[in-house]
Amino acid sequence: MGGAFGMALGVFGARILVSFFSRNWSMPLQLDAHPDARVFVFTLLVSVAVGVAFGLIPAFFSSRPDLVSTLKAESGSAMAGVGRSVAVGSLIVITQIALAMPVLAAAGLVARTLANLRAEDVGFNAQHLLVFRIDSTYTRKNPDTLYRDLQQQLRSLPGVVSVSRSGVALLSNEGMAAPIVSNDQPGLEVRAHGLPMSSDFLTTMGIPLREGRIFDDEEAERARGKNDPTQAVVNETLVRQLFGFRDPLGKYFHLGNASGPAFEIIGVVGDAKYGNVRDTIWPTVYTPLGDSNGPMYFEVRTAMESNALMREIQSAISRFDSNLLILGMKTEAEQIDEDLYQERLISVLSGLFAALALTVACIGLYGLLAFQVARRTQEIGIRLALGAEREDVVRLVLGRGAVLAIVGTLTGCAAALGITRYSQNFLFGVRPADPLTLVAVAALLVGVALIASYIPARRAAKVDPMVALRYE
Repeated sequence: MGGAFGMALGVFGARILVSFFSRNWSMPLQLDAHPDARVFVFTLLVSVAVGVAFGLIPAFFSSRPDLVSTLKAESGSAMAGVGRSVAVGSLIVITQIALAMPVLAAAGLVARTLANLRAEDVGFNAQHLLVFRIDSTYTRKNPDTLYRDLQQQLRSLPGVVSVSRSGVALLSNEGMAAPIVSNDQPGLEVRAHGLPMSSDFLTTMGIPLREGRIFDDEEAERARGKNDPTQAVVNETLVRQLFGFRDPLGKYFHLGNASGPAFEIIGVVGDAKYGNVRDTIWPTVYTPLGDSNGPMYFEVRTAMESNALMREIQSAISRFDSNLLILGMKTEAEQIDEDLYQERLISVLSGLFAALALTVACIGLYGLLAFQVARRTQEIGIRLALGAEREDVVRLVLGRGAVLAIVGTLTGCAAALGITRYSQNFLFGVRPADPLTLVAVAALLVGVALIASYIPARRAAKVDPMVALRYE
């Protein structure tokens, strides 16, 4: 029955995973999540093997009773010969709790990693921001002015605050990078990311201007036909690495090497994440958009929830040119969630496994204490008949459960410290041996174990002394 229930959970979980991947995977993906006969046979064989293996332990002890002690015992103590099985049961419960502790600790660390990534400052305002890509392969309109005209059309829509264009979308795991060198220090080379953009990109994204100015699109287009250096805006990280504490405005750098294309710095902006949320801040160069007939990213800042304007924006693009393809329209918050799909997936899976481990440990503790209460019914009745309070009986059973839970938790803490260190590369903003996480998880495990112990404790406290004294 346990194996059948587990298979049902497996089928349900597989469908959830397929649904998760279909929403978050960036490329077409084929998954066959339908279990076949081999899966069912394997699961049933494992279930039967586990049931038989652990069923042999009490069977072994019950087949070797101490006959002398049993015959001398009173009828109410007929089960006294199974004391060794209780000790084995306690060991199994402690092991279950100890094994649950590393799983819970890992789930806690992953949850904190996801929370830290979602709270990470990406350097721009991700709220009320819509991002999508336009492919103009099949349009018949003039490619030189197509994107600029579309930008003006979208800017006029009600609820739209600003619209910009760019060759790369931030946090899309795309981009371009190349070494750059400064005229002042030809021997110093810095690897920088490039981001071609329209002049209103920084305003739309909410990236602050620290000093200088932003280039004008028309000015940049006029300068493109000349041999003058290209005007560029750089971030603060690039300034620190390439110029130190010197004023960068008006200085020049070259792409690739000293003989490569020249750029003049006219402005400095705040740092922003480039490829993904986990990324460190890279030196970044923002340059004017060149002539491009290929796909183009659009960023739309809205005055309301961006989802509410999606349909209106799609309709406006279709009215402008029905041959334009809209690719991947989403809010920036959804973009960040997709970027964190691996962390979200592992967080869900680890949380599920932690819940299952916690449930198994608590069921084991409940079963052991319920068995002990049944064995000690006569003893509990005598205690009550001699004047013990029912609260004392509750404390007696809860104390037994607390001891098992604390021993298992402490043992599991040692195991967790040894296991979670292998997750160092996955974690973000939290250490594998984070004391806050370990203490919180240990408190949760002990607390839930005490709740599981309270049910047999209440049952013990309700024992009728007269009935218990006549027990068997």
